[in-house]
Amino acid sequence: MRLILLSVLLAVCAYGQMPSGSATTSGPCSPAVPGSNNRFVINCPGMSGEQFNRLLEILNRIARDRLDPKVVMAALEDIKKGIDQIREKQSPRELDLRQKETLKEMLRGHPQKVMVEVLANDKEAAEFGDKLSKALGESGWDAGFVFAVLTPFSGLTIIVRDAQFPEAALLQQALRAVGIEAGGSLDPSMGPGQIILRVGSKP
Repeated sequence: MRLILLSVLLAVCAYGQMPSGSATTSGPCSPAVPGSNNRFVINCPGMSGEQFNRLLEILNRIARDRLDPKVVMAALEDIKKGIDQIREKQSPRELDLRQKETLKEMLRGHPQKVMVEVLANDKEAAEFGDKLSKALGESGWDAGFVFAVLTPFSGLTIIVRDAQFPEAALLQQALRAVGIEAGGSLDPSMGPGQIILRVGSKP
């Protein structure tokens, strides 16, 4: 457990007018005022040495520069949102049980052959394409899986010979129902009854 003992500078800024006394608190990283020599104690179980030093540096700077805590917290919240967005973009796409069951409900009874094409040099796209292929197979469709050398692109595209293809439209609707958007494209060179589900990089 790490204990951060801030100097009297921070104690005066935050608690200088408070009477001494004991205090207890709990949480991932929570403050307490022990009432001893104007020390401000923060308990941070599991904190690494580097994290400990950085937090101490930040808190002392807030006190030294007399920064508004509300402004600091608002800035930290914005930073956290940015980090969460980066993590979301970097995390692999998944198909959970609810999504698979929805696909089954919508596609079962309308069997169709579909080829799932994935970017040959994109590991995440290949893994997601494999999950889609298996989910479509479990939904009663004849689903194939193939790596393709393609110009890099992002997202999903359903490719058919012509627009009058009810099963392709149903596939697009089923994917949208589980939160997966797939665009549409026409390729006159394809044979009748063929559907290609092309899986690119994560958008």
